[in-house]
Amino acid sequence: MPMKGVSSFRNQSATLNFSKGGSTSIYVDQNHAASDDKNDGYNWSRPKKTIAGAIAILEPWMEIWIKSGTYAENVVITEENVILHGVVQAGLDRVEIAPLTGVPLDVQVGYFEAEGLALVSTNANALQLTGPGQKIHDTYIEVNSDGSTQCTGVLLDDCDNVDFHHNHLNGKYGLNTIGVRVDGTLSDSVDGNIHDNFFQNFGTVGVAGQGINLNNAQRCVIEKNIFDSCYNGIYCEVNANALHSIFGNQFYANASVDVCDMNTDQQVSGITIINNFYGYSGWYQDNDHDGIAEFPVACYYNYDYAPLSSPHYRGPSFVGRYA
Repeated sequence: MPMKGVSSFRNQSATLNFSKGGSTSIYVDQNHAASDDKNDGYNWSRPKKTIAGAIAILEPWMEIWIKSGTYAENVVITEENVILHGVVQAGLDRVEIAPLTGVPLDVQVGYFEAEGLALVSTNANALQLTGPGQKIHDTYIEVNSDGSTQCTGVLLDDCDNVDFHHNHLNGKYGLNTIGVRVDGTLSDSVDGNIHDNFFQNFGTVGVAGQGINLNNAQRCVIEKNIFDSCYNGIYCEVNANALHSIFGNQFYANASVDVCDMNTDQQVSGITIINNFYGYSGWYQDNDHDGIAEFPVACYYNYDYAPLSSPHYRGPSFVGRYA
């Protein structure tokens, strides 16, 4: 019996043909006995069999609810303001989009949201996004690469105001793998927030890879992420007025450099690196032990669990920094 003052109408919207925003919902369940792409997909009792079947009738402001199973599809989103929900039914089940070749999920418009999915790629990017206002959370992203070409878990291309959080990314120790690459073909990706994610195994000892690569990007906030057993943790390409903020992250057992800032003039790049934790790895590279980092990093106040024996110098001589 409903409690006084509490409506029972808010029972799971996933069972009804509308979302919390009033838009139409489409249901996909490949394991349902009656599933068929000829169904209208407007109820769990008559679901679509494939995600492609749902996309065929997709319009702006719709939501797609997908029950657990492995969907060997290349999903392409061309309608704005849509949401993909993964609905895990029990135990270790998951909603996995894992095509044999190509990109599992390619979003070509803005204001897209995904949650509860597992995106698994082989020799390809796992998730490609372009356009503003993207939201990706509570998703597992895996890159399997033979090293013949650069493969990225998430490629942000001309994406502004992205919110990427509470995801698990696994590079499987692959050569030339990147967890998240923030880039721009036409213009920089700006004002992205990448926080509370777990980056694992992007490269390893002697195998190049990066947890996050900031290329054509400005004003990104990289906060409270964990980088474990990668080659590089965060890699900042040369970009004047980058103005990134890197703080509150944790770095464990990365083989090379935890944070690498390739901008030789830190005052021009304006990248702030502060209040991070470096465990069991060096946070800068000084191969010739001259006290000057080969890769300048503006470190400010950070905690280094196992500091290197050589001096900690973070940049050009005219910029004062503190460990």
